[in-house]
Amino acid sequence: MERIENAGLPAIEIYYEPRSALLAEAVGYGIEEEGLPSRLIAGIATYEEAYELTRQAGLGVAVMVKENRAAVFTRQLKEQKPLFEITITKMEEAKSIGKNAARIVKRKPFIDLDR
Repeated sequence: MERIENAGLPAIEIYYEPRSALLAEAVGYGIEEEGLPSRLIAGIATYEEAYELTRQAGLGVAVMVKENRAAVFTRQLKEQKPLFEITITKMEEAKSIGKNAARIVKRKPFIDLDR
């Protein structure tokens, strides 16, 4: 089942597989803490599809969460690869990924991931 937050607003889309729903929600909380809307979408896209989704209308950033990994895509990239991809070992890292995804839109410096 698809859960959509802030329907109708441009948002950072978070694609996730069902068993990664908690991590995807944590990514969304990080985006929200930065003051931007997010949209959770059950289902994983390929890297190429995720990149193409960033080129459509909206905020131009997408996050994919699969198992314990998250990849962040932005329309500003020339290649169909993530800006960064990281293994998540704790929920705070997932929130930090969300914050950094939002900071792409806000044009603010990234925060360091606590490792």
